[in-house]
Amino acid sequence: MGRKRGLDDDLVPKNPEPKRPRRDRNPLPDHLRSPPINFKPLPINNHHDRGIPNLPAHLHDQSEPIDLFKLFFTEELIGELVQYTNQNAEQQRAKPPSYIHRRPRRADEPPRESNRPWRPVTVDELYRFLAVQIHMGLHIEACIKDYWKRSPDFGVQHAVADYMSRDRFEQIDRYLYCCPVRSNKDPAFSNTFERIEVLSDHIRQQSQQYWRPGKHLAIDESMTLFMGRAHETTTIECKAASTGYKVWMLGDHGYIIDWRFHSKGTSATDGPYKIQSCWKKDGFSATHAVVLDIALSQGLVTGTQLLPPATHILWLDNLFTTVKLLRRLRLAGVGAAGTVRTLYTPREKREIDTRRSQTSQSQSSQLELPQLSNKLTLAPEYFSKELCDVKAHLNQLPWGTIYYDVTSDGSVGQFAWRDNNVVLFATTIGDLDGRVLRARRRPAASRSGAAQTRLIFGDEWLKELLIPSLIDLYNHHMGGVDNFDQLRSYCTTLRSHCKTWKPLWHLLFDLTLINSYKLSSYKRDNRGDGHKSFLLKLVSQLRSVGTELVPQVISGTTSCHTVTKLPNKRTLSCVVCAANNTKGNYRSPLRSLNINALPRPQTRRSSWACLQCGVAICSPTSRSCFMIHKNNRYRRQFDSLDSFQRQ
Repeated sequence: MGRKRGLDDDLVPKNPEPKRPRRDRNPLPDHLRSPPINFKPLPINNHHDRGIPNLPAHLHDQSEPIDLFKLFFTEELIGELVQYTNQNAEQQRAKPPSYIHRRPRRADEPPRESNRPWRPVTVDELYRFLAVQIHMGLHIEACIKDYWKRSPDFGVQHAVADYMSRDRFEQIDRYLYCCPVRSNKDPAFSNTFERIEVLSDHIRQQSQQYWRPGKHLAIDESMTLFMGRAHETTTIECKAASTGYKVWMLGDHGYIIDWRFHSKGTSATDGPYKIQSCWKKDGFSATHAVVLDIALSQGLVTGTQLLPPATHILWLDNLFTTVKLLRRLRLAGVGAAGTVRTLYTPREKREIDTRRSQTSQSQSSQLELPQLSNKLTLAPEYFSKELCDVKAHLNQLPWGTIYYDVTSDGSVGQFAWRDNNVVLFATTIGDLDGRVLRARRRPAASRSGAAQTRLIFGDEWLKELLIPSLIDLYNHHMGGVDNFDQLRSYCTTLRSHCKTWKPLWHLLFDLTLINSYKLSSYKRDNRGDGHKSFLLKLVSQLRSVGTELVPQVISGTTSCHTVTKLPNKRTLSCVVCAANNTKGNYRSPLRSLNINALPRPQTRRSSWACLQCGVAICSPTSRSCFMIHKNNRYRRQFDSLDSFQRQ
């Protein structure tokens, strides 16, 4: 059977090479037991192992969460999102309804509206909308409507009902847009990533501006769950989010500095999205070109190389690490190290076949095309064949056995170390012969290659053993992107959507929340709930910002009218609507049904009131009753909020 449809083309094959008979194995390279003396590691001058915030002068890590959040979602960005959302709503609501009424409309009936009444979204509403989304990530419910339930049988009453109504939240969520709206005359979007490219570039620039990367960085892939129909989605079965969008990320212990989107497919335009074509011309596969495009790109803030020379170390897993890639990074002054694989990915096999078919037999020797060994399939770029042959002697090697090698120019050191399996490692930094004492757990007896490892433990389940220092550094710093995925899994804002770009919106929003948290002092909380405390505080402050932006004082010709919310979610009839005999309207589909006896509409009710006059009026953001009220006198409905609360 062939591969499943949609599986990622950059996955290393799961099934290893079949075991070869002992007589076909090459002997162990005993002459490689000593560390090479001609290895020249790249010096790295950076005293900060982890990155540190680079905040403006008026902020520090103990600033309020809302101030750190606004570094990414600036007031200008919020204003643009409001503008794009209103333009999108106007364009979408101008289209004819997409469904057909069951009963045809009679000639004497007024035209029926298919949508809820819409009013343009404001800045304060968008702040409260974001607060509701964070709240939903902190408190997971099965359905959206559960957050607005008030039934005592439900058991939980969420605070989002104080932020906005459910209908309004669903409306904003429906029309939310984060790029300029295109008319019918403009060209259509060619892919999903174009819809969030403006927002992505803005957040990328802010992420690089307010963070000073540390010495140890990691490049890895991250998955965003989406089960809908989209050409760009891919499947990685070993991931928690097995199907969705794949994003290549540069991480610093959970803080994301840069990223590239990825599209599934075999054509020339598929693969990593919008990376420089010069890397492929130099003979690098699309997988390796991602590393070069991120590490050697120009910073959006400084305009120079994102990773300055002799300052950073990139930790890579076996999907990326090759000798050729490490050499190219070293030429740019970037140190790199990681585990090495011995098998092709499907994408690399196609690229190699394409290059071979385009090159004549006489010219193929001039290109760095991979050669297939009779004993073992090697990676696309050269790695020590003698070290690869060590993997065939797994069961004969005692735990801790190590073999060394180095490239002819001394720039890339290599070694094969016997752990539970033989680990192949390549590096341009560090000491190949360095050792460090670390506590190790005894592997299970059923684990592959564990027989020799269990001998050194004896009856102990935990024992301190000497391991290579480079392996120890790899274990500590390779999880720069995994730390981000872990934090995101706790309080993700992602929910089920039909729109293909919405999961990417949630990814960028979650990335903003986590980067803001990494800039704060909450990350030093020893109780383990610093991330949750940061988000809870941010929700409260976003709601306060949204409430403060509502106009609460309107100056009249003779007095000052102060508007406030009525306590305990009470409502009264609006005095302006009552005086003008303005009634509440039912939705048009209900109004057109004459087979049921509908109740008589009542005067509009409001939870807003004028303290000076003691009367209820409609919300100042939805109707003009406030402007009419200040020039008229109405009978007081209550004397004070205290007296009203006692009623």
